Amino acid sequence: MSLSTVGDLSQHFQSLRRTTQVKDRLQELSQELASGQKSDLATALGGNVGQLLSLDREIALLGNYRQSATEIGHTLGMMQGALESLDVLRERQAATSMTISDASSLPFVDGAARATRETFEEMVTTLNRSVNGRSLFAGTQTDGAALATSTAMLDNMALAFGTAATTADVLAAIDQWFDDPAGGFSTMGYLGSTGGAATRPIGQTQNVDLVATAERDELKEVLRAAAVGAIANVMADELPDHVRSELIQESGLQLLGSATSLNVLRAHMGSQEAFVEDKMVEQDAQLASLGIMRNGMTSADPYETAVRLQEVQQQLEMQFAVTARLSNLSLVNYI
Repeated sequence: MSLSTVGDLSQHFQSLRRTTQVKDRLQELSQELASGQKSDLATALGGNVGQLLSLDREIALLGNYRQSATEIGHTLGMMQGALESLDVLRERQAATSMTISDASSLPFVDGAARATRETFEEMVTTLNRSVNGRSLFAGTQTDGAALATSTAMLDNMALAFGTAATTADVLAAIDQWFDDPAGGFSTMGYLGSTGGAATRPIGQTQNVDLVATAERDELKEVLRAAAVGAIANVMADELPDHVRSELIQESGLQLLGSATSLNVLRAHMGSQEAFVEDKMVEQDAQLASLGIMRNGMTSADPYETAVRLQEVQQQLEMQFAVTARLSNLSLVNYI
């Protein structure tokens, strides 16, 4: 009589498959316990993963806006720091220039003229600052300097004087150089964009305009005031000494007078900084809330996972015991 072993073999394969399933489940639960995240989100969410995908997109978009707000806040801070430095230069040079009078000696006038030119150079350098390779005061054209070099501007300014010899003539020529829309400062001094401020998004409906370009009237006013005194150094051989002295005094007065408009610009930028900071706080709160929602959908309860892990371990031990029992079956034991 022939014996059939198909039933035993089938039972053996079923036992191996069950053991594999229990092992896989044990690995999943171990991973969940270690990571704190559900290993099979589709099953955990009942097959409805659309809400999770939508939530992830919202978190990613909000995260991008948060990063943009951080960068803009940093840029505004750098710009505000530059304007503060500009104001310090303005105030310091005003105090120096105001010490000059009609009775000042020529060496004293020469020293004040040289100091004013150095201040003009520092102001230009300040407005040419950049962060991460992006020019701060060049509008949308951030890949280059906002202003030409101080030497280039002063030399070009001096060429525009022609036969100017009186203080009034020089002042009028400087005003013309700064105000002419078809020449002077507009064409060779300012190198940035003229199409408006750089606009940066910090939310779906919120943007920040970086309006403080180097061509703004408030900044041109400060540069003009310093240039008046700097010309006394550039044209030391062409201008009479009394004209140079008067230019330095006038420069001091203009530097003092430019404080108000410069502070207005700084206040405006300060309000932009505050707006961005408030937006960042709001975004942080939204990200935290969305994170809690996502964790509620994806996080595995550690206590529940530990209990289930223990149950599966017991199932695996039982499965091993059954498999061992089947492996020890022998016909001899039944004869």
